[in-house]
Amino acid sequence: MEDKEVVKSANQGDLEAYSALVSKYSNAAYATAFSVIGDFHYAQDIAQEAFVSAWSSRGMLKDSDKFGSWLFTITRRLSIDWLRKRRAPLNTLSEAYNIPTPVSVEEVIEINETKEKVWDALKSLDEKYRQVTVMYFISGFNSREISQFLGISLSAVESRIRRSKELLKKELFEMVQETLATQKVDKDFEQKIIKRITGVACINIPVKNIQKSVDFYINHLGCTLVRGILKTDDGGGNAFIKLGNGPVLLLQQEKEEYKIHFIRNGNPAPMFELLTENAKEFFAVLKEEGVLVIGDIQENSCGDRFQVSDPDGNRITIIQC
Repeated sequence: MEDKEVVKSANQGDLEAYSALVSKYSNAAYATAFSVIGDFHYAQDIAQEAFVSAWSSRGMLKDSDKFGSWLFTITRRLSIDWLRKRRAPLNTLSEAYNIPTPVSVEEVIEINETKEKVWDALKSLDEKYRQVTVMYFISGFNSREISQFLGISLSAVESRIRRSKELLKKELFEMVQETLATQKVDKDFEQKIIKRITGVACINIPVKNIQKSVDFYINHLGCTLVRGILKTDDGGGNAFIKLGNGPVLLLQQEKEEYKIHFIRNGNPAPMFELLTENAKEFFAVLKEEGVLVIGDIQENSCGDRFQVSDPDGNRITIIQC
C-alpha cells in the first residue's frame, strides 16, 4: 500500500496504519535528528517526539503523499530547538553512546573515541552533505526514497553522497559507514512511540497465543484494535486493544503460560469489568459463539452481570449499565 492510503487511514485515527508509518520512517527520523545534534541517545528521543507531534497534528497534513517530507520538517525543527536549549548532559558514556553493558573500561573508551571521530568527521561537512550521508547509512532508504523524504532531487542526493566520499576520504568514510550502520533503531523504539500515543496507562496482559487472544477480544467482546499484531524476534508477538472508553491493553505473547489471579473475599475475582446495554442478550450471543461463560447470569439491583473466561483462563465480568 502506498503512503497516500496509509496516511489517509492514519488521519482517520487508525493507529495500526500509523504504526506502519512509524515502522517505515523511524530510522529516517532518527537519522535526521542525529545529523543535526550528533548524539545517538537524544536523537532517539527527538525522533519519538516528532512522531508523537505528527500524530497529534496529523490533520494539518493536506497532501497525503508528502508525509515523509512533512515528518522531516518536524524532526529537523525539534532538533534545532533541542540544540538551542542545550539540555543537560548524559550521565554515563554507555547511556550516551548506546554502549551494551557490561563492557570493559577499555572497550567503553574505544567505542567512545570511535564515535567522537565519526561525529567530528561529519561535523566537518556542510549540513547538506552530512544530512544525506547520515540518512544514507541509517535510514535504510535508497537514493530515490531519500530524495522524497528530504524534498530534494534524486541527482542532488547522488551528487552529495559522492561529494561526501571525496571530502571524508576512504578511511574516514568507511569508519562513518561502519559506525552508523550499527546505530539503527529497532522494534522496541517503534513500540515506545505507540505506547506514548496510546497513553502511559497501559495494562500488560500475558497471553499464550496472541492471535487467539486478539480474535477473542475483538470479535467476541467488541474491543477496539489499536495496533495489530507485531511479531517479535523470539517468535512471539504483541498487540494493543482498547476496552471501550477505558484503558488500553497490551497483549503480550509469552513462552510460559501465565494466568492472572485476583481474589476477592476468598473467591476468584475478574481481571476487569466491561459494560453492556443488555446483559441477557450479550450472554446469549456469547454462548452461541462458543465463548466459555462461567455460570449463569446474575440479576442484581446494580445491574445484571455474568462472567466469561478468555483463552488464557482469565475471568472478565460483563455488567449491564
